[in-house]
Amino acid sequence: MGDEKGYMWVGTSDGLYVFHPDTLIARPHRYFHYSYGNRKLLANQVKYVMRDSKGQVWVGTQGGGLSYCKPNQGYGNLSFTHFTKGDGLVDDVVQSIAEDDEGRLWIATEYGISRFLPVTRTFENFFFSNAVQGNVYSESTVAKLSDGRLLFGTNYGMVIIDPEKIVSPQTITHVVLTNFKVNGVSMHPGEGDSPLMHALAYTDKIELMHYQNSFVVEFSTFDYSVANGSQYTYKLEPFDTDWSEPSSLNFAVYKKMAPGTYRLHVKACNSAGIWSETETILEITIKPPFWRSSIAYMLYFVIICTVLYVTFRIVRKFNTLRNRIEVEKQLTDYKLMFFTNISHEFRTPLTLIRGALEKIEDLGPVSEEMTYPVRLMHKSTERMLRLINQLLEFRKMQSNKLTLMPEQTDVIPFLREIWLSFEETAGDKRISYAFEPSEPHYQMYVDREKLDKIVYNLLSNACKYTPDGGSITFAVNVEEADHQLVFSVSDTGIGIPKEKQRELFSRFMQSSFSHDSMGVGLHLTYELVNVHGGRITYKERKGGGSVFTVSLPLEQVQFPEQQTAVSPLGNRSALGENLNASQGSDVRTETPVPLQQLPSVNRRKILIIEDDSDVSRFLVTELDPYFEVTTAFDGLSGLQSAQTFDGDLIICDVLMPGMNGFDVTRRLKSNFDTSHIPIILLTAMSTAENQLEGTKSGADAYITKPFSPKLLLARVSQLIDQRDKLREKYTKDPTLINPILSTAELDQKFADKLKSVMEQHLENPDFSIDDFSTELKMGRTAFYRKVKGVTGYTPNDYMRIFRMKKAVELLQDGHYNVSEITYKVGMKDPHYFSRYFKELFGVSPSTYLRGDKEPTKE
Repeated sequence: MGDEKGYMWVGTSDGLYVFHPDTLIARPHRYFHYSYGNRKLLANQVKYVMRDSKGQVWVGTQGGGLSYCKPNQGYGNLSFTHFTKGDGLVDDVVQSIAEDDEGRLWIATEYGISRFLPVTRTFENFFFSNAVQGNVYSESTVAKLSDGRLLFGTNYGMVIIDPEKIVSPQTITHVVLTNFKVNGVSMHPGEGDSPLMHALAYTDKIELMHYQNSFVVEFSTFDYSVANGSQYTYKLEPFDTDWSEPSSLNFAVYKKMAPGTYRLHVKACNSAGIWSETETILEITIKPPFWRSSIAYMLYFVIICTVLYVTFRIVRKFNTLRNRIEVEKQLTDYKLMFFTNISHEFRTPLTLIRGALEKIEDLGPVSEEMTYPVRLMHKSTERMLRLINQLLEFRKMQSNKLTLMPEQTDVIPFLREIWLSFEETAGDKRISYAFEPSEPHYQMYVDREKLDKIVYNLLSNACKYTPDGGSITFAVNVEEADHQLVFSVSDTGIGIPKEKQRELFSRFMQSSFSHDSMGVGLHLTYELVNVHGGRITYKERKGGGSVFTVSLPLEQVQFPEQQTAVSPLGNRSALGENLNASQGSDVRTETPVPLQQLPSVNRRKILIIEDDSDVSRFLVTELDPYFEVTTAFDGLSGLQSAQTFDGDLIICDVLMPGMNGFDVTRRLKSNFDTSHIPIILLTAMSTAENQLEGTKSGADAYITKPFSPKLLLARVSQLIDQRDKLREKYTKDPTLINPILSTAELDQKFADKLKSVMEQHLENPDFSIDDFSTELKMGRTAFYRKVKGVTGYTPNDYMRIFRMKKAVELLQDGHYNVSEITYKVGMKDPHYFSRYFKELFGVSPSTYLRGDKEPTKE
C-alpha cells in the first residue's frame, strides 16, 4: 500500500516494512521495520494493510488482531494501538479490512466479521452464513463497489454487504442456568442423591455433600440466530479472584473443591460485544464431612483438652516420680559416699588397733586371762575390715565399676582357709560343720578378693541363721567335664519363705536388717558371681534349710576390658623389684624382716608426712628405734621438710588437707632436689584405681590401711637394703660405669651429667668437689645431697670409684702400663692408685694387667 507521501507499506511474514522507493534505491538500508520482535506489533505475520479516509493506517495480523497508527509525526518511530479478541474483535486472525461510506471499518477474520465503530471504539460481530465455511473469510479478498457495498470472499463463496441495511444488534440477552453435573453425572430434581429440589433455572442455592465437590454448571442465552455471537464469562467467589476469559463455551467446571460456601456469577455479551449488566448468581454450599464439621471440632476440642489434661497429670506424676527417684538416687549416692568415706576413715583407727595388738603380742606371752580378749579383738578387727571392704565393693558395684583381677590360685586350700575362719563360731553353737572337697588341690584363675567375699557371705549367713545343734556343709566339686568349679553351702537353718525367694538376690529383701532380711550381702554375692562369669542358685533343702550353689568357669574367662583390670604394680626399684603393697585384710604373704637385720640405729633418715597425730605418733614409735625420724603434718610442710631434710626415705599419707599424697609425690618426683628419694604411700583407699594413681604419681610402694607395723618395717628395710645392694654391686663390678639408685627421669639425666663432667676432667688431678659443683651450677651442700641420693656415694667416693672404673677400661685395652694409667685417670701417686685399686677390686693393677681379668670379689 502506498500513501499520499509516496511511502510504501508492505506487510510480510516478518512484520511491517515502511520505505520510500526512491530513497531505498539510493540507500538500501533506508527503511523502517515494525514487528513483534521490536514490540511494535502483537504478531509478525501481517495479513492486510489499509489506509482509511482519515489517513490512519490499519494493519491486520495473524494472531495479533487489529492494529493502527497515525503517521503524522513521521515514519521512524510509529506508535500502534491494538485491538484483540479481548476488546470485542470476533477473532484475532484478520484476513482483510474495508471502510464504508460512514467511516466504519469492516474486519473480516478467520471466523466471522466485525464492524468497528470509531466513535465508541467498539465492535459489532456478525455471522452471515449458516455454514461454518461461509463465515471463514479469505485473505485479502475484499472490494468496495461504486454504490458503497462491500464484497468479501469466503471459503463458501462471496458475501456482499450493504452497510446501510445492516442493523446493529441491540438485544442484550439474560443467562439461564441449564444443567448441573456432579462428578460427571447430571443432576435432576427428585433423584436420590440430587441436591436439586427444583429445576436449575429456578434454583438460587444448592447444598452438596463433601464427596460431591467436583461439579459442572451449564448455561445459555437461548439465542440460536445465525448472527449469534454471544460470549460468556463467569467467576466463583471466593475461589476465583477475577472473571474468566470471555468465551463462547457455555459451561464452568470446578474440581476437588474444599468445603465451604461459594457464589457463581455468570454473564454474557451479544454479538456487538455489549455485556449484560444483569448477572445470574447461584450459591453453592459444600458441606464438610462429619470429622470436619463444627460438632466434630467441638468434640476434638473436648478430646484434646481431656488428653492434654490427662497427659499433664501423667507427665506431672512422672516428673514427680522422676524427681523422687533422682532425689532417692542422690540420697543413696550421698549415703554410699558417706559410708565409703567413713569406711576409709575406719581404716586409720584399725591400723592403730592392729598395731597395738601386735605390740602386745611382741612383748611376750600374754596371761591366760588376756589370751581370749586379745584373740577376740584381733578377730573383731579382721571382721570389721571385711565389712569395710564389702561396703566399698558394694559402692563400686553401684557405680558399675566392679572389675576382676584374676590370678592363678590353688582354690581348694584357699576355700578351706575361709571355711576355717567360721569353725570357732560353729563350735560355739554346737553346729555340725563340714568341708567336703572333691580334690585336695586345683589350680585355676580367680579373683581371690572377690571369691573370698562370695564364700564369706554364704558361710556367714549359714552360721547366722542356723540354730544351735544344726549342720552346715561346705562342698566343693571340680567338674572338669562341664568345665566348672561348683561349690555349695547347705544348712538346716530357718530357710527363706517362698514369697521372698524371687527377690532373694535383690538389693534389700526388706527395708530393715531383721532376722528375715538378707541385706546387701546376697545381692553383692550375686553381682560378684556374675562378674566372674558364673551363676548362683538357691533351692530349699529337704527337711528344712537352704542350699546356695555357685558355679564358676574353670578356664580364665575373657571379659570386656571395662570389667577386668591388671593388679596395679608399684614403681620398681633400681633392681626392678615390685614394691607395691596392695594387701587387703591380711598380711600373711609378707615375711617381716628380723629386727637385727634392720639398718643400724640413726644411720638412715626417714620423713613421715601424716596429718593424723595418732597415726604419726604410732609410726614414730615403731620406726624411731631403727631410724632417725622427722615428721610433717600436711602436704605443704612435708614438701618444705623434704627439701631441707636430707632424708633416705619418705612415708606419706594420701588423704590429707590442702595437698593429698598423690600431689605431694608428683611434686617431689618432679623436683630435682628430691626426685631421688624413695616414697612409700599410706592410704585407706584400697581400690585398684587408687593404687594405680599412686604408682603413676611416682611412689615406690603403696601400703593400704590397716597395715601391720612389721609390714611397714619390712618395706622400709627392703627399699633401703636394695639401694645398698645396688651401690655395692656398682662398687665391686668394674664393668658398671654409671651407678643410679633412682629410676626418675631427672635422676637419670643428672647421672648422665656426672659421667659427662668426669670424663671431661678425668686426667685433671686437681679437679675438686668445688669445681665439680660449679661445673653443674649447684651449691656445695645441694650437690653433696643430690650425688649421695642418686649414686649412694659422697662426691669424693664417687670421683674415686669413677676413676678406678676408667682405669679398668684402660687396663683391659693393654696399651698403657700402671704408671701411665695412674696419670690418665687423674691420680698423682701410683702407689696410692695401686692400693686403692686393690682395696676396691681385690687385685692389684699389675696383676690385673698381667692377665687376671676377673677381679676377686669380696
